[in-house]
Amino acid sequence: MALEDLKIAVGWSADHQFYENYGAAWSCGDNTYGQLGLGNTTPYTTPQQLSGYTWDEFAVGGVYTLAVKTDGTLWSCGRGEQLTLGYLLTGNQTTFAQVGSATDWASVCAAHTSGYAMKTTGEIYGWGSNAGGELGIGNTTSPHNTPQATGFIAAQMTAGNLWAAAIKADGTLWAWGANNYGILGQGDYTNRSSPTQIGSGTTWAQIAAGRHHVAAVKTDGTLWTWGANFYGQLGLGDDTERTSPTQVGSGTAWVEVRCAYNTPYARKADGTIWAWGMNDASQAVQGAATEYWVPDQIGTGTSWTKIWSDSSDLYVHTTAGIYVGGSNWSGALGIGNTTAQANLVAQSVSFDTPSAPATISEVITIPATVWTIDQQNNQSVSDSSNAADTINSLTNTIYL
Repeated sequence: MALEDLKIAVGWSADHQFYENYGAAWSCGDNTYGQLGLGNTTPYTTPQQLSGYTWDEFAVGGVYTLAVKTDGTLWSCGRGEQLTLGYLLTGNQTTFAQVGSATDWASVCAAHTSGYAMKTTGEIYGWGSNAGGELGIGNTTSPHNTPQATGFIAAQMTAGNLWAAAIKADGTLWAWGANNYGILGQGDYTNRSSPTQIGSGTTWAQIAAGRHHVAAVKTDGTLWTWGANFYGQLGLGDDTERTSPTQVGSGTAWVEVRCAYNTPYARKADGTIWAWGMNDASQAVQGAATEYWVPDQIGTGTSWTKIWSDSSDLYVHTTAGIYVGGSNWSGALGIGNTTAQANLVAQSVSFDTPSAPATISEVITIPATVWTIDQQNNQSVSDSSNAADTINSLTNTIYL
């Protein structure tokens, strides 16, 4: 199984991670409340494989995890007292439990104290804390222990501390919730309990949330930030907050952006990766504890293809594998220790597990002897002197 399709679930408020590849899943890091879904509360500094091969997507919050399976069902685990699991629970859920019975969930998003999921129609649902209107349901009644429909259709979303934002299929940008530091991008500090459009632009391509700051990329390759700026996390060369989207530099080659707690990361079309903002615990992965007020390139590599970030760590993908760096709290980097990594290091774990099932549907050329397996697992053998004999339609799951 190729790593090109590997997905990593990390979050600005979390110190635990999930990996998904072809339906198989692994987790590592902090597990105080059972948020790794492994049936215990033991922290792990290397990825541990979960049972089953029907996992599709994960989202991690501070002390909980959300998941969607390939059958469209919604699941969660971790701390229940904050009502972020989507069902009423006062203790900890150390294995994944299903949220409701719906089978049309498409994706999930996790903030610190609020959870979100998107239906196949694109409609966003939210639950948990709603003190700032962050669920987007038109009020601040809080909390909600089951998914609440917003009626809002989007193509992608992100969520910070008491606020959330989304991009629609038409390229418009929307935000809602508590408007501390002007994070809603409206040029003011007024809270909104319903999704409100930011400006009138229709070229927003991707958005990422930090705790109180946000970064986004437009289709023209420009990079924009707004919100809190205590540590230069807006990349504008100062520490002044912005209440509306502000362009970072004049570059037009940005293709992807992620945000840690107070440290953003971005990737350019040339395969380089960049970081700026808070760097007191190696978050910027620059080899030194210097804060960066404008984007600064990480290393000299030009073959990075994907980036992810949690509260204080960076995960990057290349065809050669996964590389990680940062504070490594709770062993979140998955490298077998809890030592901070000021420079990128290779993660040695292979996610091409030999125990994963594969559904074989391609043509297989076998000389001389041809074995066939039908849907009831009955086997038959036939002799052939033609090395071009083939087997088609092997549709049952075989464990390799």
